Amino acid sequence: MATPVLEMVIGAIIEMGVEGVWETAKRREKVLDILKRLGFDLREPPADFNGLYAYTLVEYGAGKPEQIIDLFRHEIIKDAFRRAFEQQSRDVFDTEIEAFLGSDIGRSFYQLDYNPKQELVRFQAVFNELTGRARTVPEVRQDQKLEDIHRAVEQVLDSLQDFSARKSSEGLHKVERLTGAELVLRMAISRNLQPLRRNWWSRLQLNVAVTSNNAICSDNGALKLMVARPVVFSEYTIRTFPEAYFELSTGLPLPGYDDVPHAQSMKICWGATQGTVIFPGDWHNFYGKPFFLEVPDLSLLPNPTYLLSAELFTVNSPPKGIYYSIQRDAEGDFGIDRVGPGDYDSRAESFWATYHSAREKLNN
Repeated sequence: MATPVLEMVIGAIIEMGVEGVWETAKRREKVLDILKRLGFDLREPPADFNGLYAYTLVEYGAGKPEQIIDLFRHEIIKDAFRRAFEQQSRDVFDTEIEAFLGSDIGRSFYQLDYNPKQELVRFQAVFNELTGRARTVPEVRQDQKLEDIHRAVEQVLDSLQDFSARKSSEGLHKVERLTGAELVLRMAISRNLQPLRRNWWSRLQLNVAVTSNNAICSDNGALKLMVARPVVFSEYTIRTFPEAYFELSTGLPLPGYDDVPHAQSMKICWGATQGTVIFPGDWHNFYGKPFFLEVPDLSLLPNPTYLLSAELFTVNSPPKGIYYSIQRDAEGDFGIDRVGPGDYDSRAESFWATYHSAREKLNN
């Protein structure tokens, strides 16, 4: 099963106990004490896999019950993380983990007081954070290493806190199992018009991020964006998100109107098995990848109103649909705003004027 070094790590964690697990200062002191006793360099995470795995287990597992720590004794779990480390891939261990959790041994973990899949996802988040730190630490000033590394880990651990520890009764646990994450969307145009080589078109950069607004994380979910003509997704966006599903010819239904404007849509998913979980308060920005939209040049449509919709999906929660409009502000730059009930009629009317004008001038 576990190597002698890993057994030493597990023994030190178990010896620490679970008292005061989420008292940050107390926990940090004990974590540093364990790392020092085990001979780790506190200035930076180990660069080798075995050391990094053990280091992660201390950072993540300190203060957790022994039944959770036992999960990381299994060679199949460790080997899956090894392949992820060596191939620098977040989803490389998906098949092995699913097979393990479906085995007799794996199913036995579900009979305990925690969800093993969630613990693996949370461990993976800390592991990925430390992997990145280990690979970039030579570029960081020596006197900044300790503070930066452990601050980053604490931020991850704050998001990974076992939410069940915050609940006051088992009854609330049962409610939580029936309730999904309350997803919230943030959209902003960070770079305004960039003229394109082909005539009459320019590009907008749209930054998108998603978080959970309650105490439940989204282990699996999706975002669907639909842009009404004349807005289209840039070819750069299609290349940037090869995993997304694009419909380049569809329609965007608008409440109160029988006519449906032509549109394009893209749907991008996230999931725990791919190493992506949306934690409460943490904004997932699709790893910093922007969404580029193309719009007609201002010489054709000087004061346009564009419409798009966004739908958020996650487990145990109804889909959440939102309408947005893109318009120019007083300085002449483009901004994006959520369309509320009070301004829907005026925004829709302005959009239809833009839509028909674009069809006439662009013949589409």
